[in-house]
Amino acid sequence: MRTLKLTKILEFYDVPQLFVAIDLLNSNFICMMTEFIADSGYIYFAVQVSQDRLKRFLLGEEDLRQLYLNPEVEDAYFKVTVHNQVITAEAFSRDRITESILPDEGYYYENDEDTENLELVAKTQQEGFTIFRLGFVDPHNSHEIDTECLSLALSAFQHTVASCHKRLHGRQTEVEARLRVTTFQAASFDVEFRSTSPVNLFGSSELSDTFAIFNSLMLTRDENEFKSILQRVKGRTVSNYKNFIKILDDNSLAIKYKWVSSIADKNVVSTFVNNNRVSQIYELLTRNEELSSEENEYVGVFLASSVENGKWTLRTYSGDKILNGESDNISLLSGVTIERKKYLIKCRETTTQNTTTLKFENRIILLSIEELCSDGG
Repeated sequence: MRTLKLTKILEFYDVPQLFVAIDLLNSNFICMMTEFIADSGYIYFAVQVSQDRLKRFLLGEEDLRQLYLNPEVEDAYFKVTVHNQVITAEAFSRDRITESILPDEGYYYENDEDTENLELVAKTQQEGFTIFRLGFVDPHNSHEIDTECLSLALSAFQHTVASCHKRLHGRQTEVEARLRVTTFQAASFDVEFRSTSPVNLFGSSELSDTFAIFNSLMLTRDENEFKSILQRVKGRTVSNYKNFIKILDDNSLAIKYKWVSSIADKNVVSTFVNNNRVSQIYELLTRNEELSSEENEYVGVFLASSVENGKWTLRTYSGDKILNGESDNISLLSGVTIERKKYLIKCRETTTQNTTTLKFENRIILLSIEELCSDGG
């Protein structure tokens, strides 16, 4: 006998009628209810399936009956019992199979939003932790994603949630926002997170409030409200959120996500954000207004310069000022001698303000450079 873990409810009527579970080795089992026995629990007839075949079934490409009639391995059948919130499975002999426990022909799975929401409520209640499902959708809905893109996006999302949660609820709650990835699914490309800290008696948590802030940022069309939210959470939350949105925009990704905000009320927040909206958010986050701009000249020695990124540092000849700048034309820095030669530089100094976050940025852009004689002439 083995213990199973529920991963997805496919059909729900009062209790799960059809669900997917895994064992300790991550083998997949499709379980279909056959009867209820008092003092024993709910009885399901299960068949073991591969990840590829399960994927095809969930995409509506395989008949459920054929999964049972044509298993991929020997000893694929199991009697599954659900009792006292524990799922156990024991081997079931092929010669005990009767027509009465087999599914009807022609059942192709169609994802149902209400069923998925009920499954998420049931899973949150069973596990006692906040579960957040995040899906990445490319323009072709290809059910796959670039490895580096996924890694960057997950990291940026985790940092956004963590910094926002700390801003809202204090440094002492930081551990609550550490998310653990529990499941990957090729449905778009979905990632399931589980919170580190359990939900309260009523099935809600402060982490749900943090997700609500994230949701408001993704949905609100009111620029003033958008700015107000960012100015409330500010700092690292804004930079992490901007990084997350940039990754989505650079890779033309839409996202969908959902979580249970209250088990007691069976309330599931479910959102889809298309790529056009992602681009609009990124435009808002990067919109700047130039407040001042002037050209200045300085004489001094370079302390550092890089023809790779155009960054440079100059100490003025009087020694009273250190300038850190950049160059749009990195060839200007070619051949610069560090510390031993004196230069006359012309640069443009600008001050801009992000119209959303109200953050100021000062930039010094190198326009020209001239080596001077040692006597300054």
